[in-house]
Parts: sequence; C-alpha cells; structure tokens
Amino acid sequence: ARLQAAIKTGTAESVRRFLNYFGNQPAADQARRELVALLVQSKQLLEAELLLRQKERSGDPATVAAAVAETAELLRGAGRADDAAVYYRRLAGELADVVCLDGKTGRQLVEALEPEGDVARLLGTSAAWPVGRVDVMTGVPTPVRRTYHGRFVLSYDGSPRPFFSDTTVLFDQNRRMLLANDALGKERWKPVSMLKPGTNPNLFVAYNRGLTRASVEGHLLVLSMGAMIQAFDTLGSPGGEGPRLIWSQDLTDSRIGNLGLGHLGGIRGINLFQIRQMQLARYHRGRNNALGPVTDDFVCFQRLRHVSAVDSMTGQTLWTRSDVPPGSDLFGDSQHVFAVPSDQPYAMVIRALDGALLGKRDLPKFELTGPAIPDEPAEEEGAVRQLPFRQYCIATLGRNLLIWRPDGQQHKLALFDLWQQKDVWQAREFDAGAKYALVGHEAIGVLEPNGHFVLVSLPDGRTIIESTVRPEPSLVGIYVLHLQDQYFLVAHSPQRPGTTVRPSQPLPGTRHGPIASGRVYAFDAQGKMPWPKPVEVEQQQVLLSQPGRLPVLTFASQVYQRRSNGSGSYHVAVLCIDKRTGRKVCEEKFANSTGIFELYGDPEKKTVDVVTQRNRVTMTFTSEPLPPEGEERKETEKEKKEPPSIGSAIFKALEKAIGEKPAAEKPAAEKPAAKKKEE
Repeated sequence: ARLQAAIKTGTAESVRRFLNYFGNQPAADQARRELVALLVQSKQLLEAELLLRQKERSGDPATVAAAVAETAELLRGAGRADDAAVYYRRLAGELADVVCLDGKTGRQLVEALEPEGDVARLLGTSAAWPVGRVDVMTGVPTPVRRTYHGRFVLSYDGSPRPFFSDTTVLFDQNRRMLLANDALGKERWKPVSMLKPGTNPNLFVAYNRGLTRASVEGHLLVLSMGAMIQAFDTLGSPGGEGPRLIWSQDLTDSRIGNLGLGHLGGIRGINLFQIRQMQLARYHRGRNNALGPVTDDFVCFQRLRHVSAVDSMTGQTLWTRSDVPPGSDLFGDSQHVFAVPSDQPYAMVIRALDGALLGKRDLPKFELTGPAIPDEPAEEEGAVRQLPFRQYCIATLGRNLLIWRPDGQQHKLALFDLWQQKDVWQAREFDAGAKYALVGHEAIGVLEPNGHFVLVSLPDGRTIIESTVRPEPSLVGIYVLHLQDQYFLVAHSPQRPGTTVRPSQPLPGTRHGPIASGRVYAFDAQGKMPWPKPVEVEQQQVLLSQPGRLPVLTFASQVYQRRSNGSGSYHVAVLCIDKRTGRKVCEEKFANSTGIFELYGDPEKKTVDVVTQRNRVTMTFTSEPLPPEGEERKETEKEKKEPPSIGSAIFKALEKAIGEKPAAEKPAAEKPAAKKKEE
C-alpha cells in the first residue's frame, strides 16, 4: 500500500523515500523499476544508471539480464552511442539467447536497432586500418595550440570499466578544469570546471600525484586531490552541456584544533589537512589514503579520525565514525568497509549500510627477512619482524588483498579474502628476480628473468597468457598495456654497455614509464605473438595512457643531446610501432623541446597525427605492399619540409643579395644534393 501511494504521487522523491526505508524488502525491486522510469522521464540519467547497476550486481540471472537491457536502452536514448554499444555487445554475446526485456532475447533487442543508427554502426564491422605501406608526412602544426604544461593524466584507482577503459582524463591546473580524450585521442567531452558556482575563478588548485586518485562507478567520476573530494556526472542529459560537478567535500573543515595546530590556522596559504596528508602519503609510499570505496550507493572517505559515507548522487552524509586512526587504508565493497590502521596487524570492519563496527579481521602475517625497511616502525627486542601491510599488498579489489611478497628464493602472488580469511585461489610462485605490472584491476603480468611471462586475470586468477620471451638477466621492471584486443609487454633493463647515456624527460600531459633499454612484445586475444620478433627500444618513455583504437603503439620523450663543446639541448624523439606487424612506421627526432604533445587518429582518412609545438607528423595507412624488412622510411614527393628558421632565411637573403657565400662560409667541397627516393 505504501509503495502504491508513493507511485501515485508521480514524483521520484516519493519513491526514493520509500526505498530509503524499505530498500531491503521484496517490494524494493518494483520500487526501483518505477524510480528508474521516473528518473529517465525527468532526464536524471546518472541516478537511473546507478540504480540499474545495483540490479546488475544482483545474483539473479533474470534481474541481471533485464538491468543490462535497460542500461543499453537508457544510454542509447541519452545519445551515448559508444557507451550503449558496450551493453549491446553483452546482449549480442553472453545474453543472446536470454529473455531480457519485454519478452525479447538479447539477440532480438540488438536486431531491433535501426540499421543506420550510431549504435548499429558501432556494433558492425568497423573499418579496419589497412595493413600495408605507411606514408609519413612531416609539417608544421596549425592552428596554434594551448600548452600542455600544467596538464596531468589522472590514474584510476580500481577498475575503469565499463565506460572509462578507453578514456583518458586529465586535470588542467591552469584552467582548473577536467578534460577527457577518447580511444582515438580526440576530445570526449567539453572541459568541465572543478570550481563550484560562485567560487573565485582564480582560485589555485594544487596538484600532487601522490595525493590524487580518481575512481569511477558507471558514469560517476569521483576525484580526490588531498584536501577535496569531488563527484562529477559525466553522463549528463540529452542535449545538455555534458559533465558537471554534482557535489564536493572539503576535507579541511574537520576540527583542526584537534591536531594541536590551531595557532597556524590563520597563516595565509597553509593547508593543515594537506600537510598531514602529505606526511601520511610519504609514509605510505606516495599513496593518498583519504578516499575509500566508491559504489553505486555511497562514497566513503576519511577526514583525519572521521570516516564518513555519503550518498553517491547528492554527497549527503549517511553516517560517520570518529574512532578510525588517521592515515588508515580504506577499501571495501557495497557491504563492508575495511580500515587498516598504519601500525596495527588488523583491519577494522565497518558495515556499509549504517557505519556499525562489525569487528576486526587479522591481516596476513609474513616474516620479514633482510635489512630493515626505511620508515618501518621499530619492533620490540626479540620480536619477529613482520612485513608491513603496504609492502605486500599491492592492490585491493573490493574486500580482497592482492599480495606480492618475497618467500625465500622466490616471490609469491596471491589473492586473500580479508572477510573470510582465506585465499581466493592458490598462490603462484615466481623467481626472486621476477617483476610485476598491474593492468588496472583487470589483470597482473609477471615476467621472470629467464623469459617466462604470465598474465593473470583478476580477480578470478585465470591465466590469460603464458608465454616465453627472451631472457632478461638484468631485468629492472616491466610495463603491460591492454589496448583494444591486444596486450603489450615492455621489458626494460639497464642501459647497454657501450651506449651513450642521454637523460630523457617525459612529454607534458602524458602518463609515462621510462625505458633505458627494452624490448616490446605483442600478444593477441588468444595469447599468441603476432610479431616475428620483439622491437628494441632505447632511451625512451612508453606512454601508459595512449589512445587504444589507433593502429600504433607510441613512445615519446624529450632527450638531452650534449654537443662536443659541452653545451646541449633537448629534442623530441617519437617512435610509433604498427601494432599488427611490429614494424617501426615512424621514428622521428625534432630539434628543441615542446610544451605540446597530441596523438590522435581519423579512421575515415586512415591517418594518425603526432603534434608537437613546432612539428606535425601524419601517418597515412595504405593497402600498398610493405617495403622490404629493414628498409628505412624514405621521403615521398608529397612530404612537407620544415620551414626555414628566421636565422637561415636572413642568411639566404644575404647570399642572394651578395651573389655568393662569404668565403669564410664556403664549404671545402660542395656535395651534390641527394635525390629524393621514391617508395
């Protein structure tokens, strides 16, 4: 009766209030369906999507199938074809023969799409990039572009799926805005301000990589930057302005006097909370501990000793506890929040529903051997030294701990369920010199010095790839990238003997990984290596966030070149490898440093562009026969030349006026101009 009364009002608020009181009752399912319909009708799409995600994680197959179909329809109606295609692919795949919505199976829902519509086009066979000769043209960029200094790529904490896997989110510190690029490197949404309406537009927003975390739940993006937590609706509404800031939490207004530092509060520019967070981040190897789990129901965070949960949509406080030590690690899922104090062997377990303390769970204990770790708390005399939590827990996946720890002459990889106090799957053993790399929260790759490589799916522990590559006796580390349907392994070692060491810097606006001397391998969806041999890379930076739908794997850096007279300068070095063949299709060096770096593609024109402050490289992919292996790229008649510098233009004008070069400038013997070679 109460539900029917709420429905009769015809307002989302009445049904929402019913769910707040009776959300765990059988009638709640019908209430959610009614609320979703009302929210879609009133264009409150993000809240509707989050409700559908609650249905999607239910254990009932019929409920899951219906939630997938409703989400697909919601996103299609919102004009988000790319995101809708993610769910329609599930309807065409795992749910093809399952009744999902209105008596129709997943296959029937897909077949009912308009053949010429955007979603159907994305589901069809997309135009493939030709695998043939690549024509490279160099020129100058137009128009003048905004510098990328002050732009920072944000790393995701937790899984970015399903909507952010191919999205790169950047913080523009100069304009205090969030930007985003899609899988082709093009703008995904209009820049969105990080400032609340009425805020001073010149307010400085600090950035510290160790204090910044981004988490996503559907189209909800939650950003923690040390002193502030902000939530953004990136779904928007049909015909709307795109993403918008929906709520923020200031972490500095938490009884500063409790720190005994109240006398500093009046000093201009001192952010006491951020100072405390930076101290804790330093102890925890640069990790920001303020933000906890982000779910479709709530967002959890810590403000000194206070742990709070707020409503995901409104930011309104649901509950607060004031007995959690500052700097605790927060993680969990939709049912439990775990808080691990920095100096304790246990985790506090908090019920996500109401903040009640359910008890404690012991952390796994591993004996520490070898020299003491810097900043490690001192142990009592005679006590067995234990490996600190942050030394063996390399990631948290819901309530599970991903563990990488030394064990004698080997390393062990395991996933431990902290609530049930047991391993999720049997621990894997690797050589003591093995190195690992996380691929978001979807997989972890491990490479041993003998060349044994394995990629393990998370959280189920399934082997995705197991292969043997070339041995790396001096292995320093690895990077693993997942771009579309391929994985790429970059194994890097110290600089090879006899080579000149040239310092390199990353390019602005990129997330990068340094490589002194490395080899690159590609793996397809079946775990096979399509390249005939690995590609060797020297003194470069791998772009860890690069557009996934481009046909090239790109490396780029600014390398310092020292001259014989002792002076030197930086130049830009770009390397692009064809993902399908493993051939180097572009290897360019440009004089001078750059404040701009852009990488984007156009599937219709079959082109990929690399843009720096003074240069542009356009790669055109054709179906023409490949040149012989090992043959260097040759200039074509269409290739543009660099415009002459002002100095050289003046010098040439003087030559023309005089009629010949000054004697001091005449070369001893003129060499004939090299003829252009054709492909």
